[in-house]
Amino acid sequence: MNKSHLNSKNNPLEALFSSKEIAQDPIKIVHGVAVDYKRLKDKRYEIKKLSQILHNPDHPMDQVSTQWRISAVEYLEKFFRSSFTCTRDMKRKTEDFLNGYEVRRKPVSERIKKARKKKRWSQQELAQHLGYKNHVAIVQFEKGLRYPPAKVFRWLDDEKM
Repeated sequence: MNKSHLNSKNNPLEALFSSKEIAQDPIKIVHGVAVDYKRLKDKRYEIKKLSQILHNPDHPMDQVSTQWRISAVEYLEKFFRSSFTCTRDMKRKTEDFLNGYEVRRKPVSERIKKARKKKRWSQQELAQHLGYKNHVAIVQFEKGLRYPPAKVFRWLDDEKM
């Protein structure tokens, strides 16, 4: 693995392919995961492969590989327009995206609040509708202190938010 990817503003996966390699074989094994260069224009494929690489327990631990992984996480944060609080947060947002939830729109906190106000519901009423005992979770979702579960995204989809 060369160091050219460290300064790349592009997809960290694309930076690993040279034009000579693409001509010979567009498929390359990156940190134990097969990546097809020709499919990298498909965002869902690209994000899926980045996620597989980042969550592969058998990844190399050398300095260049570690720097590549950092650049890949930064790329995902930029793509999702969000900072990850932990690995689980990154995995959840990636899975939501791959499952068809649009996570790149306005921040989910704003979308929840806007949808709730559109229905003229209090935080308590929304909490009851979503199956929560009290409004605390809704407050945390709206302030961006807690990432909502899939049922909240389904509700937002139902509300066309």
